[in-house]
Amino acid sequence: MKEQKTTRRLRHEFTQEELLQAGLDLAMALEKMKEVQAAKALANEEFKQQLDTLTNQVRDLRIGIRERGEDRSVECLVKFHSPRVGTKEIFRLDSGEKVAEEAMSFGECQEHLFAGEAEKGEAASG
Repeated sequence: MKEQKTTRRLRHEFTQEELLQAGLDLAMALEKMKEVQAAKALANEEFKQQLDTLTNQVRDLRIGIRERGEDRSVECLVKFHSPRVGTKEIFRLDSGEKVAEEAMSFGECQEHLFAGEAEKGEAASG
């Protein structure tokens, strides 16, 4: 009769020591899983912030291209009591273009109360 060795997967009942070790391994694996989940949540938040920044940048560029321009802060010169008393003209300093003619506010009128008259007096005497 011929004999041969083989390996099969058969049920093995854990010993008390093996059960204790498996419980310790499970506790360590659960702790590691919590750490990885926390790291994933942090990474997701960082990626979300990056994507939000890029989304805003893309939106701003898209709108600028569609509207063929954008609003920017531009240095301007305000001429009070011009072209007449109680009004002001606003000019861009970069191009000299007149961008607005507006009524002066009450505060501006008080602040520049005699400015228009002084300029007229200088012109008359000069």
